[in-house]
Amino acid sequence: MTKLSRTSCNLFHSRWLIVVAVTLMFAACTTDERTDVQRVADARVSMEKLRFREAIIEMRNLLRKDPKNVEARLILGAALLATGDMETAEKEASRARDLGAPPDLYAETLARALQGSGNHVEVIADIDPDSISDLDLASTLRALRARSMLDLGSIQEADQVFDQTLAGDSSTEAQRIALLGKATIAKLDEDFEQAERLMVRAIDLVPDVPESVLALSRIYLDQGKYELAKALLGGVRSGELRARRQDWFFIEAQFTEALLGLKEIDEARASTVKLESIDETHPMTVYLKGRVEFDSGNLDKAIELFQQTLSEYPNYAPAHTLMGIVMIQREDFDQAEMHLANAVSNNPENVQARRLLAETRMRMGRDEAAVRTLRDGLNIDSTNADLLTMLGRARMRGGEQDAGLEHLLEAYAKTPDSVQSGLALASAYLSSGQSDEAVNIIRSLPEKSIDDKRREILIRVAKLDNNDRDRAERQIEELLNDAPGDSYVIGLAGSFYAATGQLGKARTKFRELLALSPGNRSAMLNILNLDERLDSYEESQRLFELAHQQDTRDLLPALVLARIYEATGQQDRALNMIKVAHESNPTALLPNLMLSAQALRDGAYAEAEQFATTAVKEYPNSARAHALNGFSKMYRGKISESKAEFQRAVILSPDTVQYRYFLGKSAWANGQLHQARTSFENVIRFDPGHLPALRSLGIMHANARKDAQANKLADQIEAQFGQTRPSLVALGEIRAAQGMAKEAEEQFVAAQAIESTWDVALALYQVRQSNGIENAESSLLSWSEGHPEDSRPLLRLAQFHHAKGNGDIAIPYYERVLSLDPESFVTLNNLAWLYFERADDGDLALGLEMAQKAFELSDAEPSIADTYGWLLFKSGRVNDSQAVLRDAFQATSASSDPDIAYHYAAVLEARGLFTSAKTILEDALTAERPFLSRDDAIQLLESIENTGH
Repeated sequence: MTKLSRTSCNLFHSRWLIVVAVTLMFAACTTDERTDVQRVADARVSMEKLRFREAIIEMRNLLRKDPKNVEARLILGAALLATGDMETAEKEASRARDLGAPPDLYAETLARALQGSGNHVEVIADIDPDSISDLDLASTLRALRARSMLDLGSIQEADQVFDQTLAGDSSTEAQRIALLGKATIAKLDEDFEQAERLMVRAIDLVPDVPESVLALSRIYLDQGKYELAKALLGGVRSGELRARRQDWFFIEAQFTEALLGLKEIDEARASTVKLESIDETHPMTVYLKGRVEFDSGNLDKAIELFQQTLSEYPNYAPAHTLMGIVMIQREDFDQAEMHLANAVSNNPENVQARRLLAETRMRMGRDEAAVRTLRDGLNIDSTNADLLTMLGRARMRGGEQDAGLEHLLEAYAKTPDSVQSGLALASAYLSSGQSDEAVNIIRSLPEKSIDDKRREILIRVAKLDNNDRDRAERQIEELLNDAPGDSYVIGLAGSFYAATGQLGKARTKFRELLALSPGNRSAMLNILNLDERLDSYEESQRLFELAHQQDTRDLLPALVLARIYEATGQQDRALNMIKVAHESNPTALLPNLMLSAQALRDGAYAEAEQFATTAVKEYPNSARAHALNGFSKMYRGKISESKAEFQRAVILSPDTVQYRYFLGKSAWANGQLHQARTSFENVIRFDPGHLPALRSLGIMHANARKDAQANKLADQIEAQFGQTRPSLVALGEIRAAQGMAKEAEEQFVAAQAIESTWDVALALYQVRQSNGIENAESSLLSWSEGHPEDSRPLLRLAQFHHAKGNGDIAIPYYERVLSLDPESFVTLNNLAWLYFERADDGDLALGLEMAQKAFELSDAEPSIADTYGWLLFKSGRVNDSQAVLRDAFQATSASSDPDIAYHYAAVLEARGLFTSAKTILEDALTAERPFLSRDDAIQLLESIENTGH
């Protein structure tokens, strides 16, 4: 059901004078204080002169002295209502009621206040027209109650009351409300002519009521009848309309819209100045200023104003819609999709935004998402020809020719005079080889909808013989001769030549197009496509470098140049151009996404998170931004935050299976196994051939000892992917999780035989080492021999021998790692310990130096700090060691890392802090967790106890 806008109120008719007179009589009966009566009289004068603030101040002063003054409550409520303070007006009317005021005196104020704040249920429940003695007032209240019914979706019931109001002896205000209500119903039925007639009657009946004027103007604007809207509002602007400030604001805002519709930009700009004088902070003021700049072609200024609107009102759909249009023009489809999705989310009935969103998604190659967007729109309005047309196009792009053509035929049947529907249907006929039908459609378009020359060109294009290339080319050349200088024909010829491999001719045509329209983005991008096919970017690079020089703030040339530089091996220039785009607009979506992705590739995860966080902050509805933030946080160990980001990405883009997959991975890492399994199952349901999800689910089943399910997935992987390398690796990982070491080893060996990689070499080492298979380190040695500059196998070999107690073998490996990676703090830490254990004076000093460097590089990671602190202690620097070990101990606990606890306790014991040392040792030993220093901890505890501490 369509949600209707709130009903504005109008108290400025003859009834107001009657109400004031009656309330004065009521006040005379309840008080003899002349000063109070005089204040009431002064408030009445203020109300008649529309000086509502004066009346509010007067009555509030009176109520401080006499809170039970019913007269003051009534006038204060009416004044607050007139200023638009619905909530406080409702409270004052309710207080007057509670103090004993008759319904005739408070009911209208209460009804309008409740209605103005959207409390339609209360209007129906609390307002009883039958309790009103004044018949005119009673009829007004019935009409108001019916308007609330309408806003709640009870259209039939409301319409019945409106008919009764118009047929009976009702007040003119009641009839006006009824006419307004019936006009609203007519609009819902898309009967704009009837809506117009009803609103004209309402204005004739009660002239110059702002609510009526604005309603009629909106009908004109929605139909594109800008001249009528301008004339109506222009007359009001120059008259003496008794309106509150808020009404003046919306009258001026709609007047600006009419001027923009008529392309009277200078006049519209002047109108926005007037809007600023009324309310410079209102979102519509800033938005309409942005529209003026948008229509003037000042896109940077328009973006600035739309962003200002959205920073204060993030869900303001009109600003999102125009931002989407700007981004489409700049071919920044990620941002366009984000803004348009927000516009549709906040106003599902916005056909323009929905159509643009679908168009954007089709340009991004996301045809399924476009179809879903359009279907959702048709669920709201099943007869909308624009949505049907686009749905037809989207389904045809997705290969559903018959279904797409059916939608296009339905749209054309509904709007046979629409050029858009006709040309879309003609295009569909052409793509399905039905050129005669296409020609018939083009010929049937209304005479004045398209000029004869354009119609003839389109017919000739439709008759192009796509089955005979030579004939088609002759037809194209005839078109070029018959329509010289026609940009459409030139572009068509360029596309034809490009499609048929005649790249030189295509380039010539696109150059002609640029000569006719310098800076034509379509022609420039087509030349880029030609350069990409030839892998030679000289011309497109020159064109986009010139465009960038002409406007360094324009993101498209900068981002295209980044793409060109990357393709030509100029990686530094590519990255620099992305940075230039970012510096030009630090909050723009695409540069932040590209920089985040680049930082992820470089392993700079903190930097990646910084860019992704900016993207998320500025564009909270960008699924890709949340996903990149999820990746960066995952790599930084922020698993819970990573999961939340992937969850948001899935909500925003539910059809992107990769987001679902990584949501599963982050949930798995976070220990949320049920959610992880569900995510992987959803991925497989969307994409049955998603190998990573099949592999992950298989491992999860294996870990849970559900071998039947794990085997079933393993069989599915083998059946779908055969003995390919990815399949063998996945099968090896599942068998390893099942504890089937020999089977896992066989799969990994077979995978390495196809293509040797580090990941599989490591997996092979791990399955052999953990299962006691001989020569576990052989895969590491093999990889290292083939990749002598790779430090990873060397570090693993060092750790392998270190764990076996072969320090003399481990040390040379660690030293080779350091020669390749001098800042590997794990290597520095382990090597420091081994040097210290050799107890040679030179090694002691070098070991302590390495431990300190590891401590600094690791940002005081507890296990690294423990090594440094303990070596300080062993070197006799007890005071220095205490601070380092204290921080490491406080970052862990005695039960979670008892070795660190023992080392800290030893320092405390050496400092004479026996009680603290004893408590820490007892906690570490009570944990009953095996640890390397357990015997030393027991010995130290006994020593403390034996000395009587």
